[in-house]
Amino acid sequence: MTERGVEMTLNASSNERIIGIVEDCIQHLIEDFRKHPERYNTENDVVCNFYLQMRTEFSKDDSPTIRSIGPSLIHTEFPTPFRCKMGDGNFTHANDDERTESGKKYKRGHFDIVILNPSSVARFENRLLRSQDYESYKENVAPHLDRNDPLILYGIEFGYEREPLTGNGAKMCNKKAIQDHDKLDEAMKIPGFMEKRKTVVFAQPRGAEERQTLLELKNREGVELVIF
Repeated sequence: MTERGVEMTLNASSNERIIGIVEDCIQHLIEDFRKHPERYNTENDVVCNFYLQMRTEFSKDDSPTIRSIGPSLIHTEFPTPFRCKMGDGNFTHANDDERTESGKKYKRGHFDIVILNPSSVARFENRLLRSQDYESYKENVAPHLDRNDPLILYGIEFGYEREPLTGNGAKMCNKKAIQDHDKLDEAMKIPGFMEKRKTVVFAQPRGAEERQTLLELKNREGVELVIF
């Protein structure tokens, strides 16, 4: 096997390990929420708890690479690699030359949390990797995406409705979750940008009708609904 082949094999093994940690932490978060809902007053509490779990697991991992670089892999509010139309609770990928009614360019959205590929941290300067400057991202990062070694290993969106939902509230909860998930799905279409994605929604229905409405989310692949 060539040196490049060995490197890619090692990267793939590390990436699988990281993805496993992410998915374990998602399940641990759900279990903790069910046992201790009083710990979660806002959606940001959910995000912060997950972030803390990821940092803790990376720091304990047996792999020196993950243990040392792990904190640099987890980022919140990471910008989308495209502009977004988010009106009326929907999502559409906006072309860079499209304009709003006021004549301005559409803004980019954000993902709640992303887990970067360790090789991305090694390949790109931090100012490029954080992708805050859209033109710089398009010029210096996008052309170098590798479908076999993606920039982001996992993208995650969270939704949390702490009050019992009425009929309209349940519908709005679903619409927001689908909007977030569509954003992730659009990112997944870009070769080499994102390996996996998930949307996790915590919601409390007021009654049987609202519960049935929320259960419609289970028809969407990649969305995990937690009813409490």
